[in-house]
Amino acid sequence: MENETKTNLPASKAPVQDEDFVFVQQDKSIHDVKFDTKPTTFFKDALKRFAKNKSSVVAAGILAVIIGMAIIVPLADGNDITNVNVDNTTHFLPPKWFDNAGGFLDGTGKVKDAIIDPNTNLPDEAQYVHSAIVCKKGQSLEDAIEIKESRVAGITETILKYGKGGYISIAVAGSEENGIFFPAPTSVSSPSFTFDPALDASVTYHVPSDYFVEKAGEETSLFATLTLESDALTEAIVLASDIDVATMNDFTVDLSGNADVSSALGPAVSNCRLVLTLSPKTLADASNLFYLEGVSVSGQEGLLPLAFDNAVAEVSRESDKKIPADEKYAYSSGANRSLVEVLAKTGSFRYDYYEAAFGETTMEITEKELEKYIERGFITWDWSDKSSTSADVWQDADPSMYEIKDLEHSPIREVKRFKYRRISSSIVETETKTLECTVSKYRYAWAKGQLGTCAMPRMIFGTNQNGQDFFKIVFSGLLTSLGLGLLAAIINIFVGLVWGAVSGYFGGITDMVMERVMEILGGMPWIVLMTLIVLLLGSGFWTLLLALCLTGWMGIAGTTRSQFYRFKGREYVLASRTLGASDARLIFKHILPNGIGTIVTGAVLMIPGVIFTEANVAYLLPGVLQYEGGIVSFGLTLSDAQSYLNHYPYLIVSASIVMVLIMIAFNLFGNGLRDALNPSLKGADN
Repeated sequence: MENETKTNLPASKAPVQDEDFVFVQQDKSIHDVKFDTKPTTFFKDALKRFAKNKSSVVAAGILAVIIGMAIIVPLADGNDITNVNVDNTTHFLPPKWFDNAGGFLDGTGKVKDAIIDPNTNLPDEAQYVHSAIVCKKGQSLEDAIEIKESRVAGITETILKYGKGGYISIAVAGSEENGIFFPAPTSVSSPSFTFDPALDASVTYHVPSDYFVEKAGEETSLFATLTLESDALTEAIVLASDIDVATMNDFTVDLSGNADVSSALGPAVSNCRLVLTLSPKTLADASNLFYLEGVSVSGQEGLLPLAFDNAVAEVSRESDKKIPADEKYAYSSGANRSLVEVLAKTGSFRYDYYEAAFGETTMEITEKELEKYIERGFITWDWSDKSSTSADVWQDADPSMYEIKDLEHSPIREVKRFKYRRISSSIVETETKTLECTVSKYRYAWAKGQLGTCAMPRMIFGTNQNGQDFFKIVFSGLLTSLGLGLLAAIINIFVGLVWGAVSGYFGGITDMVMERVMEILGGMPWIVLMTLIVLLLGSGFWTLLLALCLTGWMGIAGTTRSQFYRFKGREYVLASRTLGASDARLIFKHILPNGIGTIVTGAVLMIPGVIFTEANVAYLLPGVLQYEGGIVSFGLTLSDAQSYLNHYPYLIVSASIVMVLIMIAFNLFGNGLRDALNPSLKGADN
């Protein structure tokens, strides 16, 4: 420095000068500075911390949406879920969110191996509506169906109508005794026939042994016994026994030359029957089935009723009421008969189930229905100038006879024919008026109050076995279950907080007695307790609520007790007690708020826990939960959907997704509340 005094001392030993000291604030005004932050409360600070937890905020949003839908959907959705829809076409409709989405949530499905009419190369219209077959742009209806020759099984109307050939299969079962089955479990009684023992005659049963072995296995043997029955016989005559039908393609029984038959019957006898009795060697095999391709006869024309060479045609005769019973093959009551390997045309195509269920169809409209449509302004019709008759005579409708006033809402799209019948007598005069119309089925359902809107329905979750909107059922049931869970949570939280606070705060004898009471209640299985309550008080909403509240509070009580033991010895509690604070003030003002975070988490999870508990009860004890007034619940909805998991999985999947969202959202929401309400984190920046 310029003014530094020159000395001989080292720099470290130089004396300190006045110029070395500088007052840095000598030209500034020193005063108190106002805080930039604002005062806050505990709950404002908790809300701020909760808002910083993104996962909890998202969970709160999801819960708000689900709970809001549980409240709004049952009120806003006008689809009827109280009555069973008798129209089978609306049962088990798949979910529909979009239009023409190539099979993705658009209400369509792939139909495989549908029986095809060989004359038209189209499926039977009684089973599939042709207008509902989805065709690509510019594609004809025939081109939209992939047709092939197939082997089908079963006895259905379409198989009997369009199939041919095949085998009749008969299930054989019985009770075992020393390797022989008594009585014979399955028998086939032939049609009655006229038989002359003096003439040559034989009956051949055609059995496809290769197919038999393929299905039943090499080790399976099936034995046949053939007997002759007649009113002229005191007892049946055994014609053949122990025939191993699994080792031959056919077996022939010679009716002529049988001394027993000749001596018993003598000349030609009518009303004879052959009875084929089937006995399996063992029941250990997976299948004991007899397959019959046909029956042929020779030697006598009287045996012709026995013959057939087409299994489908023969089974069709059994349901023909015009054919007398004594001209048909009859099966024992325990026989399970079916058709296999039937040759038929089958087709695969994409099918619009909503068009089939709610599209246009031809149906009769009664006078009462027509009057309602006229009153609502859908259509005009005047019977006054229409001719009447005493007979059921249909007359063609002229377009000038009616006018559709409301094209958007009128179920009637076109009137094809009408019938105006007047019957006069000395006592009374009656009139019946009927229209045959082209009707829009979804408008017809809307006019009857079955649908909430007059538009082609979009069932987001599809329909159930009763043809009801499963989306509305799920959220209507969820509203019931949420109400049950909320009531149970409020009661259990209140009881648990009081019980746990008293037990944990006072300790000693009080705590020991209260803990033993909890151990006694907790030692009884809840499912047993609930069953006893249902047996005593009956099934219902309030009964289940009582069962949930008898022991449901113990979890909250245990958590509260542990929190009180944790905080009651802290310095601030001792200071408050020293200053004369009462026990109630110490419990609710100083201790409980500090332990509320952990308690809240358990309390929040109690609501989805109740929903899960109800679902478990509905599954384990079907029929036990029956709410008053036909009220549905989420547990009952899930339990019903489980029955159709294999064939209609979208029912249980859609309901389960809602359940998963509820559980995860409640869990994350509860964790966020726990951290937000933790007093030790007050002011912390998360």
